[in-house]
Amino acid sequence: KKGTTTIPLTSLTSVSVDNGRIYVGSTESRLFVFDETTNAGISTVGNGQWWQTFVHVFGVVAKDGLVFVKEKEKSIKVLDASQITETSDWNLKPIAKLNTLNGWTEVYSLDIVDGNLVVAGRDAKSYLYYNIANIKANAEASLTTPIEPQKVQFLDIKPIAVSFSKDWAVTSENIGSASYLKLYPKAEFNKMNYKAVLSASDILGKNPFGTIVGTAQLDDRIFLSDNTNKKIRVIKLNKSVIAEQNN
Repeated sequence: KKGTTTIPLTSLTSVSVDNGRIYVGSTESRLFVFDETTNAGISTVGNGQWWQTFVHVFGVVAKDGLVFVKEKEKSIKVLDASQITETSDWNLKPIAKLNTLNGWTEVYSLDIVDGNLVVAGRDAKSYLYYNIANIKANAEASLTTPIEPQKVQFLDIKPIAVSFSKDWAVTSENIGSASYLKLYPKAEFNKMNYKAVLSASDILGKNPFGTIVGTAQLDDRIFLSDNTNKKIRVIKLNKSVIAEQNN
């Protein structure tokens, strides 16, 4: 609810959890905000009219008091979490804007690691890096000229999803008609060195992946949101040790 208005949860695209809040994006040009503990609604940003706050919402990630909202076309709006309260207006002015270079109506995956917002830029054919300290320093100017990312350009690879665990960048990428799960060492990924230690388009030659729009890792389990097959795939990581003995 927002005031006296009850809003159905429809056309949901993305979810992020930070500092006791759950943020849920919708292509109905809204961002829903809930209490993580009680699941009670805190507020709704955007009144469903695309020409106002958001032109749809295709991705969201929140961390350390900032909320990054990927819109249609090539825009990410940055909000301060303190702007969003039970009594705040539908239409909140962003504190900064980012340029994703390309993009249209696809769901976008975003995550934050080591002081950078990282976006899986499927249309830009690259991972997009935005330094958060730089965003804060240039926030006012970015409202006129949105901040562009650092990136390494790929030729045929379309990054679809990205998330970070303790050791890994867990990503999905489309190459031609195939969808791949890839694991990159996180430290190397942050340096834009893209040498995957695991690249798989199926499970042991069976059950080929469809388009994976979301990834997450918890301990030795990886969760893949397979949009094509309408499934959450759960994969267990096994470790093997090869020891060499000289007699």
